[in-house]
Amino acid sequence: MAAEKAHLIRVLVWALTCVLAGTAVLAVLTVRRWTSALLSAFAIQTIAFGVFEATVAAVALSGLVLRDLGAATRLDQHMRFETGLDVGCIVIGVTLVLTTLGWTHGRRLGGVGAGLGIIVQGAALLALDERFLAIVRGFV
Repeated sequence: MAAEKAHLIRVLVWALTCVLAGTAVLAVLTVRRWTSALLSAFAIQTIAFGVFEATVAAVALSGLVLRDLGAATRLDQHMRFETGLDVGCIVIGVTLVLTTLGWTHGRRLGGVGAGLGIIVQGAALLALDERFLAIVRGFV
């Protein structure tokens, strides 16, 4: 339970950091009156993922209970699914970047920024989830 709580707290910290960083980028763009489709889309994507992940982590933290072996096995399966979703996010982000660059020849950088934001989120969550999955596998 302590490992699961620590994992959820790490995810929550990552998510809140994303919300703050994305908001800071948008604030700087606004204050300086700069326009950057790439940075704006990256920041919006980062904020959206951060809000979603913070919500998921907070709900999971509030419902945290001790697990028996069967529940630990289900947690292992759930974390394998989560890591698959993380890899899927990375693939979607790469696809968005490549198709946006290919179809528009770099003229619409908003899609590139959103794709980069998705890649960063997927990679960070994959690292966090894989770390926790390694711990869970030691118990199952």
